Amino acid sequence: MKSTYSDLHEQPTGALLAAASPIHVTAQNMTAHRTSTTAIYSGDARIWQEANVVEAPTLQFDRDHRSIVAEGSGKPVSTVLIQVDKHGKATAIAITSARLTYTDDQHRAHFEGGVTARSADATITADHLDAFLVPRGQNPQNVAAKAQGQLERIVAEGNVSIQQSARRASGDRLTYTTAEDKFVLTGGTPSIFDAEHGKIRGDSLTFFRRDDRVLVEGKDNSPTVTQTRVAR
Repeated sequence: MKSTYSDLHEQPTGALLAAASPIHVTAQNMTAHRTSTTAIYSGDARIWQEANVVEAPTLQFDRDHRSIVAEGSGKPVSTVLIQVDKHGKATAIAITSARLTYTDDQHRAHFEGGVTARSADATITADHLDAFLVPRGQNPQNVAAKAQGQLERIVAEGNVSIQQSARRASGDRLTYTTAEDKFVLTGGTPSIFDAEHGKIRGDSLTFFRRDDRVLVEGKDNSPTVTQTRVAR
């Protein structure tokens, strides 16, 4: 079955479901009440608006708030965001998890349960992850980016791991910002392992994907700062 939600207004503060275009949902089953704005879809459920798509075994959609609660059962919840670099080049980031919670006016997607985020050259895994998106109204020049959920930053926590070709990094908390293409790892003595340079540890590790710089900071009672280049 298929549902189409039309007569929508653009929401400048939203992201994934912020356009005025119709929102479509397909699934094997749908449960809704006439007095409610919320519908529950199950069985290969898929919701999309323009280029933004979320797929899950079960999802709940609130039309008035343009919010989604998606859950996996045997099959994960999946969605695709994009990252736009300073040259305007867009790169897809596919995220899978056991559960996704999203409300459009908060432009934040919360993923939990075995989260994996994959881009062309990096894979991030964590217990849970928040993806903060660029509000639609803040990017009027880039029409292509407006049609998709554009990533602003990621905050991941719990057993965080990053894999980039010959480099592996781990910690308890990761903050990644797209504007600087910068990863900051903290908690649980974060570490980076590189095949050529070995393992680097510190209280906080910051590395930049664009030029491979790594900044290592020690604890307050014994501060150390080391900067090096790590070959890929």
